[in-house]
Amino acid sequence: MKNKKLIVGLCATAMLVPFALGLSACSKDNKIDINAKEVYAVSAISSVNYLSSYETKKSTLSSNELLATAESRPTNLQDSNIQGIKNCLNLFDEVIQSGEINETTVKNTESAENISEYNFVMTITLPGTNEVAKMYYNELETKTEKKIEDEKEESEVSTTLEGIMFFGENEFDVTGQREFETEGDETESTIEFTTKSKTNSGNYVKIKQSVENEYKIYIDGKLVQETETEIENENEKIEVEFQLKNNGTKEKTIYKLKKGDAKNAFIVEYKINDTKDTINVEKLENGYKFTYSNGFVEVV
Repeated sequence: MKNKKLIVGLCATAMLVPFALGLSACSKDNKIDINAKEVYAVSAISSVNYLSSYETKKSTLSSNELLATAESRPTNLQDSNIQGIKNCLNLFDEVIQSGEINETTVKNTESAENISEYNFVMTITLPGTNEVAKMYYNELETKTEKKIEDEKEESEVSTTLEGIMFFGENEFDVTGQREFETEGDETESTIEFTTKSKTNSGNYVKIKQSVENEYKIYIDGKLVQETETEIENENEKIEVEFQLKNNGTKEKTIYKLKKGDAKNAFIVEYKINDTKDTINVEKLENGYKFTYSNGFVEVV
């Protein structure tokens, strides 16, 4: 398959359309196989980025480093807000920094015992970084139905995916499933993708891409964060907008992650009710340095 630059977006028609950077997000050319692979690539690289970071650092909110005059962060931000921002940075920081994702899928011809059973290999790269992930997988069609309803052809296709992924020195189990329903010129799709740690199967990220894009993070088998996420291309820069969920209900605060002016720098914009504010973030070797608008600084 031709190498592609990727990003995932949602059209106003609620049809899931992964698209190449610089092209229309609402193209009517519904290339189901290509779209699915692009969604898998975005899901895979964000998931392994988070799990690799978590299992390498295993850091939590640290004690505050009083590096500025303010004594505490703004009062409208609690530990849960900061942990939510940190988790989403761990998911997407490399994608935001690189500005794009390249994905190439070919028939697997490698003979190593642990990967030879898989028919395909997907190589995912982030330009400008040394980050490369390889996913070896099989995808099987499990259901196909076609019928004519009101002079329109309706079809439903389901597939399942199973494989393994390598990212740096880490290995992960991956599973997925997708359903596509087509009625005339309209297509609705749902894609689920789960990435599990090989060393601790209770640590995993489960992603559901449909009308709403959900990212669920599990640690030791317990759901620790659920977000509704949208990845956008703004002026050839990737931005991630998200809302945290509490027991399946979206919280009011809306966050947006952007690339900063320097390397490993990010801007977090957030809106609580009618109040807008900004956090400047610097990625460190073992965490992130948050500088708030009131001058308070902490490492998380």
